[in-house]
Amino acid sequence: MKLVAITRVLEQSYNKIDLENALKTHSRIFIANNYDFLVKEGVSRMELELSKAKSYTKETLVRLCAVPFANKAIFLKFRESLIPNVRKVFDALIWVDKMHQDEIKERLGVQVYIEEQKTHWNNYVTTTVLLIKDFQLFATNLNTGWYNTKSEHILGLPLGLRRALVDYYERPTTSNFIPLEITPTTTHIYTSGEKDILTELSLLIAYSGQGQIAVTGKGRPSLSTIGKMQKKLNLQEFFPNSKDKPMKNLRSMLLAGLVVVLTQRQVQINVAAMLKEGFFQHNYPNRFESLPIILHYIKGVGYLESSEIVPIENTMMQILKSMPVGKWVSYENFDDYLRYNIIEIKPISEQIVANKLYFEYQDLDGRFYSDRHYIKTGSYRRAIVEPFIKGTMFMFAAFGLLDIAYDEADTEILGKSAFSPYDKLKYIRLTPLGFYVTGNTTIYVPPKGINGTEIKLSENSLTMLIESNDDASGALLEPYAERISPSRYQTDFR
Repeated sequence: MKLVAITRVLEQSYNKIDLENALKTHSRIFIANNYDFLVKEGVSRMELELSKAKSYTKETLVRLCAVPFANKAIFLKFRESLIPNVRKVFDALIWVDKMHQDEIKERLGVQVYIEEQKTHWNNYVTTTVLLIKDFQLFATNLNTGWYNTKSEHILGLPLGLRRALVDYYERPTTSNFIPLEITPTTTHIYTSGEKDILTELSLLIAYSGQGQIAVTGKGRPSLSTIGKMQKKLNLQEFFPNSKDKPMKNLRSMLLAGLVVVLTQRQVQINVAAMLKEGFFQHNYPNRFESLPIILHYIKGVGYLESSEIVPIENTMMQILKSMPVGKWVSYENFDDYLRYNIIEIKPISEQIVANKLYFEYQDLDGRFYSDRHYIKTGSYRRAIVEPFIKGTMFMFAAFGLLDIAYDEADTEILGKSAFSPYDKLKYIRLTPLGFYVTGNTTIYVPPKGINGTEIKLSENSLTMLIESNDDASGALLEPYAERISPSRYQTDFR
């Protein structure tokens, strides 16, 4: 019997008015129609008699509304008492945070609203979207944000209630990771990240230590210096042939975001150990704000305060730790793993997004043309949550923790043709380095064939020697020495 736990959830999740609108009538009718059954299931008559009360305090209303969820048998009977369309929506909302009215109509074939039109004195017609009474069972809120000209409903169940009821449902096999024996056929497959980062990280740290990665007032890398860094250090990229600058330098941006928060005392010769201890055990879960780095292409992100960003990095690391090593997993499976284990990823509140973040392009927004399209509540998951999750996978790949397989999104008009550069992620695979960094093993053997940067000092002069094709070493020496040949740099006693 979960009655006490459910009571606590309802107390914390609803105010009295919301309980009256959502659950009071349903609970009273259910108890009246199933009184003897509920007694047999162990519900006390004192709780059941609340259904006959003429008025309620919040405390007695919470106790009344908890009854339909008291145990699995009771809940299943309550579920069957719902009309089919309400039952269909209820089942869907167990597994997702919220659903927009149009998404419910598209995915479930259920219309939860009616439209009421009103003609004003100047023949101007306004449309009000009204929620059908049967669906008031679900907590709702109107779609919010700047320039929102149409009332729209978002339906959902409180997270605590979803977590309490999930054990009453059968979870599909995709609630666990399913390793795939496949070779992805996507346009892009990035599997060199492990070798790349072991070669590049020391260069990146030295480059950052020279102050060559400009940062904003909030300590985040400035987009204007990323292209130069990529070119100077010859960093590998996810979309090397892209004509879109942010996409072309995407991996470099993700690398810079975490490198700039590394402190000098965390630098080690052992790159794998430094990644594990300096980056992903200390900085990533405790000091790193990944949202502004991953979603840097959204207008307004650069102005977000630290207090407005929800720390979600530790959760992402724990999910990564749960993945099978060396086996491809589809992104659909990854998404199902989050959904069916009720792992909520919300790196920023919907209200802040609706009022501060937008895409920039010229198009109709409601009844007016605008070049600012604020991200409304109905687009929150597609524009913020999914790109953040997929972008985190790209960031893990940038540091060699994952291999990824993906196609190229159409980013010509972000917010319209695609929501992010990460949209077309298809498969992910935990690497041996990722397995080590997440703490699954204490032993790591680097892959063969890693070529590091080497700078030799001349024995006879103030000259430094590098390989003639080693652009990265040249970039590190440039602030301190003059290039006198393809393989030689000269300095003085100063």
